[in-house]
Amino acid sequence: MEHDVWRLHVAELTVDARYSKFDSSFASGTYRTVTVSRDMGDRFRLSLQAGKQSFTSSVSKNTGDYFGNFLVETNLGSRYFLESSYTTQRGGLDEYNQFTTTFGIRFDNRSRERMASHAQQP
Repeated sequence: MEHDVWRLHVAELTVDARYSKFDSSFASGTYRTVTVSRDMGDRFRLSLQAGKQSFTSSVSKNTGDYFGNFLVETNLGSRYFLESSYTTQRGGLDEYNQFTTTFGIRFDNRSRERMASHAQQP
């Protein structure tokens, strides 16, 4: 398996490029992506990803799918977050668009560890 990652920080943007090539008894193929993201403080993140994947196996011959993802993520206080994403995939057997939204709660046990370490101090 061959795998490369390149990361570049330009101004307030992060550009991440990835390439993987695999060949096994089950399947072989390649996967390429480029992601551009920007953190706006500690509370807001935007990310745009585009790529191509192709693989061949004994049960499928995929000539190549192109995909794109757009992600917006924000923290709502210290415990809650909201994440929305849009995905599109074209070029293969499965062509689709997908939109998701997630509202979540972070269960963080580190605050208990900090409180315990401070309690032990004189």
